[in-house]
Amino acid sequence: MLVGYHGKLYTVGTYMDVTHYTRGYAGIGAGSDYALGSLITQRKTACAMEKRSDGSLTVPEPEVLLKRALDVAAFMNAAVCEPFYTLSI
Repeated sequence: MLVGYHGKLYTVGTYMDVTHYTRGYAGIGAGSDYALGSLITQRKTACAMEKRSDGSLTVPEPEVLLKRALDVAAFMNAAVCEPFYTLSI
């Protein structure tokens, strides 16, 4: 399970082991390589930007980047499919 808490990212493993990721993104599961590749390219390219009403470009919200990354993972790996569940509290 991936957990974001107070701006930090962690994974919680099967044996309740906790790992802190300092690069700001992580992936788990069968499609993690594809999802990570999507996240990295989205953060580094203008094609991932969203246009504001004033015409300027902005980086999408993390939830949008995450959904795109999950869609890529599902497209590239038959073991990954919807539904995807996220929880923000």
